[in-house]
Amino acid sequence: MSEGAVEEQSAEDQGVKEQPAEERGGLTLGLRYMIASAFFFSVMGLLVKLVGQRLESSQIVLARAFVALVMSWVAIKRLGISPWGESRRDLLLLRGGLGFVGLSCYFWAVTQLPLGDASVIMHMNPLFVGCLLYTSDAA
Repeated sequence: MSEGAVEEQSAEDQGVKEQPAEERGGLTLGLRYMIASAFFFSVMGLLVKLVGQRLESSQIVLARAFVALVMSWVAIKRLGISPWGESRRDLLLLRGGLGFVGLSCYFWAVTQLPLGDASVIMHMNPLFVGCLLYTSDAA
């Protein structure tokens, strides 16, 4: 047995409860994923801006969609999940269509506007949704 396994076993035997990451001052796994996600979306925006100098935004959307399709297909097959879901395929197709429109608009904005402006507009999306929901409830 390794030393780490002995230490873990002795801590369990002593009834020592491990503190949550927030109390230890560390980052939880979820926070690490959020930070990584923000970083990689920033890198994506930068790459779209650079590639957008030579290609149309629709070509960039096509390339990203192809990469996402291949990665998703591999993950779905590995997990043994049906690619069309179990129910409500109409909502799945609607989500795909709206995602395509959103990605196309974002990539167009990144290629036409300064990168900071396009990123701010995209990250204000939850605020816009909240305002729309508030106005629809008020009516």
